[in-house]
Amino acid sequence: MHDAHFHLDATGQLPHFGLTRGMINAHNEESYLRACKYRSKTMLVSFGLHPWYQYESVQNYMQFFQACDVIGEIGMDCVWTQRSLEEQRTLFIKQLQIAQQLSKPV
Repeated sequence: MHDAHFHLDATGQLPHFGLTRGMINAHNEESYLRACKYRSKTMLVSFGLHPWYQYESVQNYMQFFQACDVIGEIGMDCVWTQRSLEEQRTLFIKQLQIAQQLSKPV
């Protein structure tokens, strides 16, 4: 089974039985370190700040942006957050710029 976007479950374990390939999404130091326990050639780790963390400074997370396989868990969201799209735009653009600077996929 392949899954291109998932999070570890509440206990820090892979949530899918039989998952053989995928990308674990992380958004803070704790989730990143837990995800890295499963990192392999077939299990990638993405890192990024979801739109509801728009007031976080990306500079506080540069070590994770640099170490991850993919810049992920980013975007603009009108379902899971009450923040306006305009409010989210700055964080989204900053993360796209980081991906470009680090030559990493989004």
